[in-house]
Amino acid sequence: MVLAAGGNASTRLLLLEQERNPGLFGGAGGPLGRFYMGHLSGQIADLVLEDRRLHDALDYHVDAHGSYVRRRLVPSDATQEAERLANVAFWPVVPPIANAAHRSGPLSAVFLALSLAPLGRRLIAEPVRLKHVGPPPYRRAAHLGNVLRDLPRTLGFAPAFLWRNQVARMRLPGFFLTNSARRYGLEYHSEQLPDPESRLTLAEARDGLGQRRLRIDLRFGEADATSVVRAHAALEAWLVRNRLARLDYYAADPGARAAAVLANARDGAHQVGTIRMATEPGQGVVDGRCRVFGTPGLHVVSTAVLPTSGQANPTLTAVQLGLRLADDLAAGHAQG
Repeated sequence: MVLAAGGNASTRLLLLEQERNPGLFGGAGGPLGRFYMGHLSGQIADLVLEDRRLHDALDYHVDAHGSYVRRRLVPSDATQEAERLANVAFWPVVPPIANAAHRSGPLSAVFLALSLAPLGRRLIAEPVRLKHVGPPPYRRAAHLGNVLRDLPRTLGFAPAFLWRNQVARMRLPGFFLTNSARRYGLEYHSEQLPDPESRLTLAEARDGLGQRRLRIDLRFGEADATSVVRAHAALEAWLVRNRLARLDYYAADPGARAAAVLANARDGAHQVGTIRMATEPGQGVVDGRCRVFGTPGLHVVSTAVLPTSGQANPTLTAVQLGLRLADDLAAGHAQG
């Protein structure tokens, strides 16, 4: 039996079975449902690029395989160890499109498209759409004004963007517009550190099948935020030392920056950790081959088995775990 119902759904099924058989999966006080991790993402500074070569190198481009790719800025292993940093990556992003003060016709055109939910959901993933447009009501009049004032550039942008994003065989995987000032928001995407009190439990509310729903208690800690702030400082030192760019922080006080990181920390889209992988029972729910401890024949393929969250999206890792498990099961079947 291979359980592959998604991160939180797989955890919920195991919690329901544990409710019927309390000794399973490490028991009620064990690791099942604990160590829920997502990622920390957001912006606490603008990136002003002074080196044109670095500026151009951070845009989307087509690699030797004909795929769109984009570079990210990550600390070296030595810097990560010296500064005690969690895994983190940085890249430039367009200014907040919901704020019409940017006076950009193309950006306002994108906002107007994404603010129409049926259309926006066809263009990008729903959590990303909501992050860009924010909650309603939407003040579309100012954005329409930007489009009209910047009409020639908007008309040139829209067909090319829609073609690359929706029609072309190799589609553009994201949205980025360069500007002559070379000023951009600096997006960070950081690992969340494991915390056993960040967890999923069963709620009293029930679904249409009469099964208990999940109660989610996703917690981000001070250590997560201070690591992100230290990573910004390390990146800034490297950029300035090499005369590549500078950072303009939104808050002058480092403490306020850490508070801003925690205020932005709401990314639970990547469900990691609640069916933790470990080398022995009691420390986790599955072993290194995704086999559930103490329950022969039961396997889990999910991002929930990952014991740490890293800085990157975990989907490809989950796919590879599934492929490896398929090979294991096929080999075992061939051996009888």
